[in-house]
Amino acid sequence: MSARKRGIIMLAALVSSMLIVAGCGLGNAGDSSASAPAKATDSTAADKEQATASESANSGSTSKPKSENLDALLGEWVRIASMGNEFYSTTEDIEYAGTMDIYVEDGYYKVDCIDNEYGYSEYYGVKLSEVSKPQYPGNDAADWYAQFARKNEPDVSYDIALLEKDIFKLHIHSSASYQDEETGEEIEEVYDNYEVYVRKDSENIDDIMFKYRYTNTVNVSNIREFYEAIDNNTRIILEAGTYNISELPFEQRHNENVNYYNNEETWEHVYYNDDTISAKYINNLLIEAKEGAQVTICTEDPLEAPLSFQYCNNVTLSGLTVGHMVEPGYCSGSVILINDSSKININDCRLYGCGTYGLEGTNSYGINVYDTEIYECSYGLVSFYNTGNVTFKDCNMHDSREFDMICLQDCWNVLFDNCSITDNVVEYETNYLIKAIGDDISFKDCRFEGNYYNNFKNGNASLENCTISD
Repeated sequence: MSARKRGIIMLAALVSSMLIVAGCGLGNAGDSSASAPAKATDSTAADKEQATASESANSGSTSKPKSENLDALLGEWVRIASMGNEFYSTTEDIEYAGTMDIYVEDGYYKVDCIDNEYGYSEYYGVKLSEVSKPQYPGNDAADWYAQFARKNEPDVSYDIALLEKDIFKLHIHSSASYQDEETGEEIEEVYDNYEVYVRKDSENIDDIMFKYRYTNTVNVSNIREFYEAIDNNTRIILEAGTYNISELPFEQRHNENVNYYNNEETWEHVYYNDDTISAKYINNLLIEAKEGAQVTICTEDPLEAPLSFQYCNNVTLSGLTVGHMVEPGYCSGSVILINDSSKININDCRLYGCGTYGLEGTNSYGINVYDTEIYECSYGLVSFYNTGNVTFKDCNMHDSREFDMICLQDCWNVLFDNCSITDNVVEYETNYLIKAIGDDISFKDCRFEGNYYNNFKNGNASLENCTISD
């Protein structure tokens, strides 16, 4: 790798880490308002008074005492979108997101910002000013925007523009420069981060989050269109039919988000020709069958999962049938594979073999599976390693065979609620119907019927109000 590329990568990593740590404001060790290891909500009134005085003294912004435009921003706001396009999917998550309070004090409009998600970024009393032009071309919601800056961050600007009533976008613009080690050339890099805030007391906050989570909706009717549509902040609606990945020629597979690995020397994407859809670094993806449509996503490759997700966040699959078009006993790939990902939701789906497991996951959290059928798999039903906050609710798991049916290794906070586990076969004496090693693993109101095994369970899974008639 060239020295220039190393410099760019190191700089990007540094700026990204600063943005992530600060959330709604870049932290600075020399900034008296950027706080400390304690959570923002633990700050005392004296802390706030001191921070407010410091920011008010240091801020270069000015503001007229009265502005009808700025009055529209007054009140408490909560962040629903942040660095890396990560949106918060439920109202329960709102309390962990960043908050912003805009108010009038001593004749000035001011901003308090607290990052609850990371817990150690906050600033108070920064003066807010009005700029009489749109924040960006095409913004029809407002012909003005608000702006603030902080003295300890001379290369960072903060702009607030209304997108619509009770919703605004915060644009964080920063720049940094460095000298190329080989040429001596001075290089400037510019970074733009966007966050979306909604008024805290909005009644339709779930609808608002859905709208801004999926900024692009694509209707597809064949495998090529489906393959090409996979992207961040995208809702994909599939027409009725079978989407066979093996039928898509390699030369027609054009999507930089799918089926690649990074060259270790150049960091460039290298694309591979496996018959799978393996998405990486995707945030906010909804793949759903059109209402009333029968949709099947499949592969003829026994070695690969039809769908897999790595380093992904907030992915939802709904109304799909997913599996392998392979004779039983020849698969070594799962149906859906999840690695190093979070907030993966599977609703009203059918996951069938001969895939090894209906669902397999590693190093992930926040996996929710509702009203889903898992059947005819060749190794077992589900397998998770080092994965937490997993829920299976109202699921039907049946007619699978061979090894541990439910395998949970080093997992935590796993719940099977009102699920049916029936007619499965554990063929070896050393395996279990339930193998559960971890913390807080429980089965509640579940039905076990017609299963064959030598050992029902090991580990520390608990059963509450379950029926067993194997």
